[in-house]
Parts: sequence; C-alpha cells; structure tokens
Amino acid sequence: PDQGNTQELYLETLLPPVVVGRFLAPDGKPVAGVRMQSLSDSLNLISAAVSEMSITKAGDSIMQLLDDRDRPLAISDQSGRFKISGLRNGAALVEVSCAGFGSRWLRFDVPGSGQTTDVGDLYLRSGCSVSGRVMRGGEPFVGATVVLKSNVSLAMVVTDASGRYSASDLLPGDYKVQAKIPGRPTGINNEQRVTVA
Repeated sequence: PDQGNTQELYLETLLPPVVVGRFLAPDGKPVAGVRMQSLSDSLNLISAAVSEMSITKAGDSIMQLLDDRDRPLAISDQSGRFKISGLRNGAALVEVSCAGFGSRWLRFDVPGSGQTTDVGDLYLRSGCSVSGRVMRGGEPFVGATVVLKSNVSLAMVVTDASGRYSASDLLPGDYKVQAKIPGRPTGINNEQRVTVA
C-alpha cells in the first residue's frame, strides 16, 4: 500500500495431516525413545550414488542424511506412542531406529489436510550386527566405506585403524555387503552376501 495506508491480508490456514501409531517390543511392551527420521530425498540420493559407485556423491548425501537426523519427525513416548504432524499428503518413507532394536524403513500414506491416520501397533525386532575386515593387497585398509543393504534397511560404516568395521541394530535378513574405496574402482568379487539372524 501507499505510505500511510493499511492493507489487510486474509490467509487461509490448513490443518496439518497427522500420522499416529505405537511401537512395541517383541514381548508386547511399549518402547520409548524410538526415533523417526525422513528418508525419502536423502535415501534416493545415496542409493543412486552407491549404484554409480560414486563415493563423493554418496558422501554428500550421507552428510545431508546426518543433518536430517538431527531433526527427527517424532520420538515415541513412554507408552510407545508417536505423532507425526505436517508431512505432505501421499506416500512417506521414514527410518525407524532405537538402540537394541533393528533399524528399519517404514512406509505409510499421509492423509489429507486435517485428517489423521493411525498406523496401529508396530512391533520392533531385536537388532543384529555384522562385523568384518577390509583387506587390500593382504593389508588392512583404513577408511574404506562398507555398505550393508537389504530390502528394508541400509547401513554405512567406515573401517578403523585395523581395517575392521561393525554395523549394529540391523534387522534380521539377507544383506549385500560391499567395501568402497574413494577414487578406486570396486572389484567384481568385492560384494558378499550375508544372512543376519
């Protein structure tokens, strides 16, 4: 408006969509402290980079994913209940993680504005771990990125000074395990398949 005049704006406010549910341990007891983080964008970038064997791209995506982890969508309370508010309508993919339980991806549909969807009781499974060592030319390799991927989970760890790695809180199942070294081609026989139980 011109100086000295007043203009009023009327903006419609939409109620956010809400997704609720509850996390339970295998014995049926509620689990508090379960973190839920959005994975959609970062996970797609990481998966593409891993497929292209581009450690630089994967590293950028991992940094974005780690940044996202500082802002969880929800954390379950003492009764195991969680509430996610304000996601976009449509399909959502989140990572569910809690120490001692297997980390997993959870897919659900976000309702329309002002509506609530209850995904019900979600049972967590006890976590498993995979450990090993990366060798190159008969010597331990420090700083290799080890990618562990299944159809419901993804973990990335880096080898220590003795070339060893360990990934914990994995869901039971079949995993592809592959070591990647920045700036080096990945060998044909580099991928191993393991079953974690």
